[in-house]
Amino acid sequence: LEHWVSRDALDINGMGEKLVQQLVDRDVVHSVADIYDLTTDVLYALERMGRKLAEKLVSAIADSKTKPWSRVLYGLGIRHVGSVNAQLLSEKFPSVEQLAEAKTTDIESVYGIGAEIASSVYQWFRIPANQTLISRLKAAGLQLAVETLYTTSLQDPASVSLAGKTFVITGTLPTLKRDEAKELIQKAGGKVTDSVSKKTDYLVVGEEAGSKLEKAQQLGIPQLSEAQLLEMLED
Repeated sequence: LEHWVSRDALDINGMGEKLVQQLVDRDVVHSVADIYDLTTDVLYALERMGRKLAEKLVSAIADSKTKPWSRVLYGLGIRHVGSVNAQLLSEKFPSVEQLAEAKTTDIESVYGIGAEIASSVYQWFRIPANQTLISRLKAAGLQLAVETLYTTSLQDPASVSLAGKTFVITGTLPTLKRDEAKELIQKAGGKVTDSVSKKTDYLVVGEEAGSKLEKAQQLGIPQLSEAQLLEMLED
């Protein structure tokens, strides 16, 4: 539950560890799907919960329904599937149905996804309780597929500016948060990975860049400033 509401997953502002524990202790929430059944009155009945705060939480829960399929996939907490892997999988499988029906060999064919991750994902979707969870999340209105325009872009690489390019981000950027830069790159068809390798096309460099910059220089990988990245996105 705490993973689901965390910043990198569904980012439900105001639903911290203590509140989650209270909901569990009071037998109100048993799974992440139960969060979407919460009402202002139910939350208001909790300890140290004013009505305005309860209303804000209900609003934050509703806002989480707009988070993209990749964030939902990460939030499911499938073993070995971090935020980067979730993004890679969501690009290859633009809907939960496609991922659920995929064979381990199909999943393993995704760049950056190994046999262990592929097996973990495949097995997760074979568990009846998880299938029920997906059905409930779909009924609640969560994003279990990429947006239509994004899907079109993925199917037509020529229509996106960074299609087929792999980026790594290091250091603190002047105006963009790392997650914001990552999202911009991904929406333009590019991939963002955590480590520099020969397959990396560009390293986006901010202040206090560390060992990733050194490795990129050794491999001869081009470096971009935030401004240069934004120029690429405008082309």
